[in-house]
Amino acid sequence: MTDYFDNKIQGMWFTGQGRVVHTHGEDAGDFGIWNGEGQVKGIWDAPVKTMWKTTAHQDGSTQKRVKRLHRDMDLGFHCTETEANSFEENESEFRKMFAYEVDEWDDDPEPTTLHVLTSKSGERKLDVLLYDTPEFNPVLDPIEQQYANLILPLRAGQPDWYETPTEANGGISIFESSAQEASGTVTVYNPTDRVCRQIWILTRAKWVIPDYSWRGGRYNRRPGGTYGNRVIQLPEITAVQGGAVINLDAKELMVRDAHGTNMLALLEGKYFMHEIPPYTPRTEIPVYYTDAPEGGARCELIMERRWSRPWGQE
Repeated sequence: MTDYFDNKIQGMWFTGQGRVVHTHGEDAGDFGIWNGEGQVKGIWDAPVKTMWKTTAHQDGSTQKRVKRLHRDMDLGFHCTETEANSFEENESEFRKMFAYEVDEWDDDPEPTTLHVLTSKSGERKLDVLLYDTPEFNPVLDPIEQQYANLILPLRAGQPDWYETPTEANGGISIFESSAQEASGTVTVYNPTDRVCRQIWILTRAKWVIPDYSWRGGRYNRRPGGTYGNRVIQLPEITAVQGGAVINLDAKELMVRDAHGTNMLALLEGKYFMHEIPPYTPRTEIPVYYTDAPEGGARCELIMERRWSRPWGQE
């Protein structure tokens, strides 16, 4: 059994531009870069602003809305020489990982990502950009001293820490069959403190997909309420569409085919309404299809993992 006094942040590192730079933990300093003491600011709770309203004769006020803001972080780093490279080479390569905007010439740009690893919660990540000029004010000649303290003002437009959904962590659930008509279940699961905007990936068939509303307290959510049994019959997905993707993220097309073409009009006024609430336990929900081609069909439910903090909140 691990002594809780030995628990700690096991690692903190950045990836981007084909590089990996560890700034905290066992591998910190391999490239002459590590976190400055007292210079890790803004990585904890995601920023929010709450809206309150007072009526004419009300004592106090009533909370009405929560607005979730971008996350700003000021992160400081000690930059030094290493056996293989000078200070200026190490600092320059590290600084090149950070940009003010997404590379418009790259068709598939790799984000610069901050990673944090703990024994309690595993690995969580934030994608970041610079939002202001880095602070670099050495007192002495940094090249002569082979040292400087670099402060990076970083912003995460999506402020919640995320982890990659997998079958192992319950973030992906799959139903498939080789029959041309079949029914089964997928497992809905959201252990996080943030709403999950799920994605469905469907192969060719005529699918019936659940769009349940949820009721119940934390860890006891179940399909219920006005739309507790709501399902949507999708039009047949043929070789023309090649497949379909349903995405409840408002920034994306809600329903598109495998080629990226909007399919929402084919739903004849129907649309998907219900996200998965925080702290929803593992729950089996049914799916059904007919008219699949020879070889059957498959659906994949992808449930994003977002957290307000780099660890905990499970």
